[in-house]
Amino acid sequence: MKADPKILASTRATILAVVNQKGGVGKTTTAINLGAALAELGHRVLLVDLDPQANSTAGLGLSPTRARISIYQLLAGDTTVEEAMVETSVPNLSLVPSHLDLVGAEIELATLDERETRLRKALESVPEGIECVIIDCPPSLGLLTLNALTAATSMLIPTQCEYFALEGLSHLLYTHQLVRARLNPKLEVAGILMTQFDGRTTLSWDVLDEQAGDAVRPHVPRRRRVPRARAGAHVKEQAMTQSRFRGLGRGLEALIPMSRDGSAMVPQMIAIDQIRPSHVQVRARFDAEPLSELAESIRQHGLLQPLLVRRHLDGYELIAGERRWRAARLAGLQAVPAVVRTDAGNDAQLVLGLIENLQRADLDPIEEARGLKRLTEEFGLTHDEVATRIGRHRVSVTQSLRLLGGCAAVQSSVSAGAITAGHARALIALESQAAQEHGLKVVIAKRLSVRQTENWVRTYKPRKPLRGNAPAELRHLAGAVESKLGVPVKISGSPNRGKIELRYSSREELERVYGKLVS
Repeated sequence: MKADPKILASTRATILAVVNQKGGVGKTTTAINLGAALAELGHRVLLVDLDPQANSTAGLGLSPTRARISIYQLLAGDTTVEEAMVETSVPNLSLVPSHLDLVGAEIELATLDERETRLRKALESVPEGIECVIIDCPPSLGLLTLNALTAATSMLIPTQCEYFALEGLSHLLYTHQLVRARLNPKLEVAGILMTQFDGRTTLSWDVLDEQAGDAVRPHVPRRRRVPRARAGAHVKEQAMTQSRFRGLGRGLEALIPMSRDGSAMVPQMIAIDQIRPSHVQVRARFDAEPLSELAESIRQHGLLQPLLVRRHLDGYELIAGERRWRAARLAGLQAVPAVVRTDAGNDAQLVLGLIENLQRADLDPIEEARGLKRLTEEFGLTHDEVATRIGRHRVSVTQSLRLLGGCAAVQSSVSAGAITAGHARALIALESQAAQEHGLKVVIAKRLSVRQTENWVRTYKPRKPLRGNAPAELRHLAGAVESKLGVPVKISGSPNRGKIELRYSSREELERVYGKLVS
């Protein structure tokens, strides 16, 4: 191949950050292959491995543990790019390797001067002849990624065509705006690279359709073990390109705030006192210690991820981000960045907030079940519709809702973590509240597993209820005989038919009662 002089036409090295705070979206694969492709075209490329996991370093055949000089020393100011870079097996492709020591760099950088610009200053000494620098960023929005964005001239965002990979894309675009405003006004978005595209799924097509435009580069197909059959393939391709059922309802707009013209909505600073929590919040508990840790992080670095709100009366109501809002209040912030949703009805916005909260991994099973119940009862969604919205199977939704059939003690124990949702579903098979409470005590006392609990429930036989008390007339007679004879007396049956029981505890007592009866 011959080099194309138009690809990297610049007087200084182009610096491209391959970034996404979500892991597993293909950042390292993109960085290595892009670097190798440019190198094969004859351009001199430097790949900077800024990820403590050192996957780019290992992927190019170098051992991260054997690197004498790494990106860690470069950030610390102890070496230069020329000293840190090593040649790889790919001609024209050099590497600044990573090292496990980079794990502690976030903490050390926080105490250094000009902590956000250390990589930019280091890359100012890139050797002559290097035409492109590619930075493989870590899966986070910490100081390492901030250094990369401050040093870069453009950023490439690899993103899976899947729900969770898209969830934080708006936060990354907002971070791009912050960096442009405060640290690097020349930073541009080179594009959003849709990776692991699977043409068999509706979700992949939905995401691709919503993001089709100049900012989206050609998608990278997901490798499949079983190739698609050729027969009728052209028919399926044609059907896929036509309008289809939208699996996520509003598609990507439900995840990334978009205006009506399709552009990303810009967050704005809103006074924190004008925002109030949502009345459909499913999270009932906010643990104090993690909240304090988040508040301390916000106090040091600011709130990097904007809230999602809607206008309400004389202020704003949260759609998503209550935990961040509470932490920001603890941190003493007067105003917070927020995206105001104005392009959907109230019900649609509330459903969006519920679904966003239900995707959180730290909800306890009872909070999750109550959120699902609100979607079905207040917004009229079926179990199938709820399952489609949150990306689960209908059976999973039904099983979660079953937890609300447990007594209060069982639900409280699940929320507190004393028993699992599996234990609770087994105990719910018991009909009465008393039986469920008794079963709960047995499970906790004997530390039964879910399987043992299921077996116990199957073999459990409730005690037969005692017969009704004797009529008042018989109880009165029993009391009179008992006072006369001096021993416990029980009369059962009815005034017309029954039996009398006398109880004695010694031979002397028996002889005394006998004497009174025959005298």
